[in-house]
Amino acid sequence: VTITNFYTDTPAALGGGSIGVVPFALHEEACSPTPNQSFTASTAPSTFTLHHYGPVTYAGSSPLIVERKPINCGSFSPVAEPVTVNPHPTDPNSVILTAGLWLIDGYDYRVSPNTSGVGKLSSVTRAAISPPAVRDYAYEFTADCPGDADSSGTVDVNDISFVLFRLGQTGCGADGDIDRSQNVDVNDISFVLFRLGDTCN
Repeated sequence: VTITNFYTDTPAALGGGSIGVVPFALHEEACSPTPNQSFTASTAPSTFTLHHYGPVTYAGSSPLIVERKPINCGSFSPVAEPVTVNPHPTDPNSVILTAGLWLIDGYDYRVSPNTSGVGKLSSVTRAAISPPAVRDYAYEFTADCPGDADSSGTVDVNDISFVLFRLGQTGCGADGDIDRSQNVDVNDISFVLFRLGDTCN
């Protein structure tokens, strides 16, 4: 393996370890789950392990920034709910993000490191007096339950009523816009009808 900021070999393929160049980047293939996946909020992992190419450390309680935006539109903005991050108990290269009230269906999510200030996520190195921040990255995933307009966990007749009550609404993230067209219309009703009986648990 050529030592660069990025490589795709997993730690298991390298005999159980990682190696990288400071500042350490996110080792996507070693994260659990790996990024760019889609879950429902109720079936998403209870924790997200973000693994880096070298050991990391932080002070304070906010080494990661969690943002979200409506699926397929809009801009990312920080979640308002509390975010819990802990060091990995056995892996110095990883931090653990706990899924909390911030994880709800209907959104794209982006997790990035805090790279400035007291709470920054830093690369551990013997040489540096002040550990440098990790390399910036975006760990992304989606939480969605297609057709479940009222977020009850089941696609049923209540979802049809939910959409009917909001017919004509427009805009990014409009309630009832099940097909993500930015218009609440008959196509959204058809979408719900096609998925009647689906569950998100």
